[in-house]
Amino acid sequence: MWEPEDVARELIQNTAAGKSLGEVRQTMAAEQESGAEPTAARARAAQAARRAEWRRIIVLMTARQMDTYRVADDPHAVEWAADRAARMTAAKQARRDAADELHAEVWLNAATSRRGRAVAAQHGVSVEQLLCHLADRVQSAPDEALYVEPFHPWTVPAGRVA
Repeated sequence: MWEPEDVARELIQNTAAGKSLGEVRQTMAAEQESGAEPTAARARAAQAARRAEWRRIIVLMTARQMDTYRVADDPHAVEWAADRAARMTAAKQARRDAADELHAEVWLNAATSRRGRAVAAQHGVSVEQLLCHLADRVQSAPDEALYVEPFHPWTVPAGRVA
């Protein structure tokens, strides 16, 4: 979800916020002079992304003649922040959806299993697909009895794999 570029952009944008062009250049130079070159591939990617973001901010500030850097005045930063927020929202929804899913292993007696296989074969679906159709369509009557309206099992319910 968070790529090295995302982390670098956010960190650099927050560091550059409120600084003049001279201060941004100075901070970039100081960062590049400090420490040894990282050895891990991910750390190298993050370092390269940080350098690229510093350069991008300097170019933006120069082109727009900005006195101080503000994330809100940086169209790329605003776009990237919106993209990050959308990815985070999607990831949270995926986690919620995964928590709501039910993976069940069902043991049926021989007679029920034979009947299920026969009905599934008659309609050209697997027993698992037939059970998904039944579970997807089960309803509760006012008297709490369970029932399933007649349906055609070759019509795959929304969200199911054929």
